[in-house]
Amino acid sequence: MARQLLGAVPVAGFHSEYVDHPLLAWIFQPASRLPYETGLALFLLISLGVLVLSAVLALPLLGDDRRSLIGASLLGLAIFSLPASLVLATAQIDSLFLLGLVLSIRLMLARRPLLAGLLLGVPMLKPQLVWLVVPLLVIARQWRAILGAGLAALAVVGTAFLLLPVAALAQWPANVMRIPLSVASSSIGLPTAIAPLAGTQARGAEIGVALLCAVTALALAWRARDRLRSRPELCIALGVAASLVAAPYGFPYDLVLLAPALLVWAAWDGIRFPLAAVLAMDVAFGLDQVLPGPAAQIQGLVLGAVVVLLFWRMASEVPARPRAPRTRSLEVAPS
Repeated sequence: MARQLLGAVPVAGFHSEYVDHPLLAWIFQPASRLPYETGLALFLLISLGVLVLSAVLALPLLGDDRRSLIGASLLGLAIFSLPASLVLATAQIDSLFLLGLVLSIRLMLARRPLLAGLLLGVPMLKPQLVWLVVPLLVIARQWRAILGAGLAALAVVGTAFLLLPVAALAQWPANVMRIPLSVASSSIGLPTAIAPLAGTQARGAEIGVALLCAVTALALAWRARDRLRSRPELCIALGVAASLVAAPYGFPYDLVLLAPALLVWAAWDGIRFPLAAVLAMDVAFGLDQVLPGPAAQIQGLVLGAVVVLLFWRMASEVPARPRAPRTRSLEVAPS
């Protein structure tokens, strides 16, 4: 679909139906008129700048550790990690999604839930990465954030209908279900562990596992509902982490979106567990790059273990550390 906007020529071996939201193609349409090398260099420069900006804005999420060396180490490892290098190496747009998530969490900390929900529209351009955020907001009773997220979702869907004919958009679900198993088996998350075993006769198997993972995550979130209601920023950060675990199609570079969850986790539970988690994720990422295809599922297992540990720490009687100071720089001045 994005190819219709960009006027691009299909690349041999590329699964053309697995594309981003048409709004992204529309945004990048001017760059498509540049020479390939120039356009790619410009995109990589912008992506690196957005990653740096995300890191600067994410620093307050660490709370009291934001001025410590170990806090800076966690921030650097979480954002400028192996997955982030893959974001740049493969020219992905996840840096923009990361910036949207960081801003959304900052706005939630600033007690601007409606604006925080609206900012979720940025990562909603790749909905499988945030599909469990709104259910966690429901559990936490964050109704204004849910309203903002609903408006953002309407904007995301509406722009798709404005940019492409209805007939083209109607083909999207069928095209997604035809994504080759070779693509599915290269993704992260627990559902993809079954892809090599499913065969061509079980195309919906990974969807079923994704739904089972989602139900499990929501059950764990309900058990930790008191923590979510007292610290609603966790709904966004943890919702993305749970979405990555349960997503039927998510890729190694998407792991950079785990960074906000690790930073928010550190703010109330200390650095120890988040730092161990980011190191384990980087080791798993490296191992999956060298293991043969069917065996390269370590990231999904480690990611699942990290999210379960985070839920368990939330639901336990761990005393929460003081909340990060209210972020005044993002408040909207009265007109």
